[in-house]
Amino acid sequence: MFSFAVTDDFIKSLNKLDKSVATDVKAKLEKLAAYENPLIFAKKLQGYKDLFRFRQGDYRIVFQLQCKEILLLLVKHRKDVYEGL
Repeated sequence: MFSFAVTDDFIKSLNKLDKSVATDVKAKLEKLAAYENPLIFAKKLQGYKDLFRFRQGDYRIVFQLQCKEILLLLVKHRKDVYEGL
């Protein structure tokens, strides 16, 4: 079973989103937390050793995998999320 942890940057980026989008992202994370292995819904980011992403509509949830912990790094629109990673 995987556990979720959040960074300050993730909370800041979540707070910047529209309320309806933020609600959708939170619902997606709650749904993923119910799975034994939520990584089946993740994709590895090319060019990065340990970064992955979940998709929620036009938004991407970027995370890092640390043993059995999913460390949520940020959430942004798909056109902006990969800049500065």
